[in-house]
Amino acid sequence: MNTLLQKSATTIVALALILGAWVATAQSSAEAAVRQTLGWGYAAGAAAAEFDGTRHHGLYNSTHADVTGSAALSEGTIQVSFTPKRSTGVQTLAHFFNSAAPDAGAVLATDGRSLVWKVGASQMAVPVELALNQPHQVHVTVAEGRLRIFLDASPVHFGDSIGFLSSVTGMNSFDIGGRNTSGQNGYADFYTGTLQRLSVLTGPLTTTQMRTVDQALNRFPVGLGDFTTLGAELAPARTGNRTWVFTGDSITHGNVHTYGVRTWSEQFAQRLVELGHASDTVVNTGISGDTSVGTSSTLGVNTRFADRVGAYEPDVVVVMLGMNDAASQMGISQETY
Repeated sequence: MNTLLQKSATTIVALALILGAWVATAQSSAEAAVRQTLGWGYAAGAAAAEFDGTRHHGLYNSTHADVTGSAALSEGTIQVSFTPKRSTGVQTLAHFFNSAAPDAGAVLATDGRSLVWKVGASQMAVPVELALNQPHQVHVTVAEGRLRIFLDASPVHFGDSIGFLSSVTGMNSFDIGGRNTSGQNGYADFYTGTLQRLSVLTGPLTTTQMRTVDQALNRFPVGLGDFTTLGAELAPARTGNRTWVFTGDSITHGNVHTYGVRTWSEQFAQRLVELGHASDTVVNTGISGDTSVGTSSTLGVNTRFADRVGAYEPDVVVVMLGMNDAASQMGISQETY
């Protein structure tokens, strides 16, 4: 094994394969059992789907089966298809609540550049890029104590659950386009744009199922096809030698935080040997503290891509970046990233 350890590393490949395994097992095993408990929406192009920042729609203090069936869910998925036309302020996509205590409800909203999931006093805000006048889908999934949020069938958040609809004590109402504040006519945080559909389901969806709703909405697809390609590159029957380049920041570099334990690129190199590819070359050019583009204190992977990656004429490139770009003192915008 010709392992060029210019820097040591962990890598996004590990995370991607782990995520892929979860998608293929945990989600697919639940697929058959998933059913819809609430469906609310409009025909394509219907005028009723247009929300002008002053209206809302839903069921208030209701015993409808869609409401009562959804209120019992401790885990499941909330799916909203929408086309935003305003980017400022808090805008409610969906509000699930008890008419006697609306502030203790569950809210899915946008807030400028963020998606917000709020249950009672607990809130999770996820920075995203929402294109105006473009269709989007958001899926909020709670399962096995974990919260997963997807935008356009791509994962944007994974963390501990802050609750689901059964956390809303006495839930008997829901609304789209506005957040109830008090009584049947008290509403705030109105939405501007198209709200095509709201669904509540009993479990998680696979990314394929998310796309099936409307493939055109999946503008940022998860590269599931890449798993097939990588699988072929790792297969013991594969012939010829490959060059693998890992680059990025300290998560790839591994010099500071691994405390002498083998980094992922080293473990990956060992796995190649076990798979019969001892003649492959693994190159690691990760640098602790680095960013996507060069700054006064960083080299920047894209800025130095030719010598960090291109010089090795790789067959496969693995990039892990973003932690340092997110630091405000770096001055790197989301657009630049």
